[in-house]
Amino acid sequence: MPYLVREDPETRLAYQVAGTSGSPVVLLMGLGFPATAWAPQLPALSAAHRVLTFDNRGVGQTQARRGSYRMELFADDVLALLDHRGWADAHLVGVSMGGMIAQATALRQPSRVRSLTLICTHGGGFVASLESPRALRWLLAAQLRRGDGRLNALQHLLFSPGYRRSAASGELTRAMRPVLGRRPGTLSTLSQFHAVWRFAAHSRLHQLAGLPTLIVQGKKDILIHPRQSEKLQRAIPGSHLVSFPQGAHGLTLELADSVNRLLLAHFAKTDRRHP
Repeated sequence: MPYLVREDPETRLAYQVAGTSGSPVVLLMGLGFPATAWAPQLPALSAAHRVLTFDNRGVGQTQARRGSYRMELFADDVLALLDHRGWADAHLVGVSMGGMIAQATALRQPSRVRSLTLICTHGGGFVASLESPRALRWLLAAQLRRGDGRLNALQHLLFSPGYRRSAASGELTRAMRPVLGRRPGTLSTLSQFHAVWRFAAHSRLHQLAGLPTLIVQGKKDILIHPRQSEKLQRAIPGSHLVSFPQGAHGLTLELADSVNRLLLAHFAKTDRRHP
């Protein structure tokens, strides 16, 4: 896996690029998850685009000093990777915390963002960062448990009851184990939590007017309430909201085929307008 060394020699961003043609895409993962969690999207997207994924600070193979991260720091990592690849702009797709990184990047340098897709995320603020009691229960369990106990907690946190019931016995756990079976370190998790807690972009999102923006919500999401997606849609002039009635926070896996078709259509529409 290649690395990009930032100005701080202790920071080495681990990234990968799939696909050899088409407009660039950068996929931004959520809190505590490595870039390999984008596996359900990569085959479909990389068939038509150059797709960059990378491990955020605090997870996977990226090496970085732990501390009080800010969302702007993550955004600077995105921009550094664009520069490193020689990409003038890219479609940004972010899920959960990755959606916050995408917003921060677009607000920092909107000319570098070809289109924006915000999946199961919010625009920041104290209330937006408060999970429901049910979500908090499973979130804490995912942080405290190890092995399959952690994966069981993540399944309740990320997936709808219907999806969990439909999965063959043990199949979902086996699929998740290689990607999510290893719990990130506590200090790394707290560093990312700090960035989420301090994130507050909502009052500035009107500045993204004219940027092709797709907002995706899962109506069964217990981690970030679906109304946060509706607030984003109202805050970003011209944005488009798509709702999945049966989708939950992990809809990039639960409804991967539908999400992939939606992303490809969004990219194609933007590329036709801005070749």
